[in-house]
Amino acid sequence: MNRQTQIPTVIPGLESLPVETFLREYVVRYYSGNISKSTLRRWIAQGRLPQPRKLTERTYVWLAGELREALAKLASSGEV
Repeated sequence: MNRQTQIPTVIPGLESLPVETFLREYVVRYYSGNISKSTLRRWIAQGRLPQPRKLTERTYVWLAGELREALAKLASSGEV
């Protein structure tokens, strides 16, 4: 595994992260139920998950608060 795809052995619960925390794609996939990259892209296109923010030319991130809200909405509707 390369450094970008390694998930830390201890990931704090999403609810314990500050709202403005930047999350990389592999962490978003983990919190979303360990979904595949294609599922992540499909859920974004369908509006189930928020659009990522462009941090650098090749780096996209999600805000923990936005992801938390989207996952709560999916959970309440029974989709996740």
